[in-house]
Amino acid sequence: MIPDVKHMGRRGRIQREDDKASATAVAVVVVVVVVVVVAAAAAAVAVVVVLVVVVLVVVVVVVVVFY
Repeated sequence: MIPDVKHMGRRGRIQREDDKASATAVAVVVVVVVVVVVAAAAAAVAVVVVLVVVVLVVVVVVVVVFY
């Protein structure tokens, strides 16, 4: 709820700008957290893919060498 600006005067206007700034800060924090989580998930997926590839290569090498 935004009170009537006329009754708020200058202090009210400053308060509203502070609210806007804090809302912007919250939005920035949320975006950073989302980016970090997505990056971490992507890194985890990449690690799993690399492990799977390594295992497959080892299996192929073992099969080729011993059979």
